[in-house]
Amino acid sequence: ESSKADSYDVQITNAANKVLFSFSNVKKIYKTAPTSLFKPNRKYHFTVRAIAVDETATDYSSSKLFTVAPKRPGLIAIEHRSSSIVRASWKNVPRAKKLKYYRVVLKQGNAIILDTKVRKGFGKKRTGITINNLTPNTSYTLRIRSFRAKGVRSLFRTRIFRTLP
Repeated sequence: ESSKADSYDVQITNAANKVLFSFSNVKKIYKTAPTSLFKPNRKYHFTVRAIAVDETATDYSSSKLFTVAPKRPGLIAIEHRSSSIVRASWKNVPRAKKLKYYRVVLKQGNAIILDTKVRKGFGKKRTGITINNLTPNTSYTLRIRSFRAKGVRSLFRTRIFRTLP
């Protein structure tokens, strides 16, 4: 006779298979853990086992991989601004060598003017972009997010600026 699972045990390990966190008596099919437990831009594994009402337990499941999103890029600095050109830069995210690229989106109102990928140069603390052919005396919204392999991405960092007349 099969027993229905009363609760679950969940283990989270790092790449070296060291158990970092262990959750017992989990009653829900899903478990959320505070993001403060995990470092950004890193891979972790989790395994689950079922615990029956009579306290018998199954073996732990096969390990499943998850990746924590990278942090947002640093604050965006406007290094140069004219009537038609802007040069912006931002501090690279921690562990930036694991990043694939930064996505840069420039909007004028609701219209997307630019949507491009910018690769980070190795060894640099900051990454930047120069945008040309802008309209004088116009407000723009610059949005930047970091991307890791397989589409894992951070939240956008945003900066509003106005070109000179």
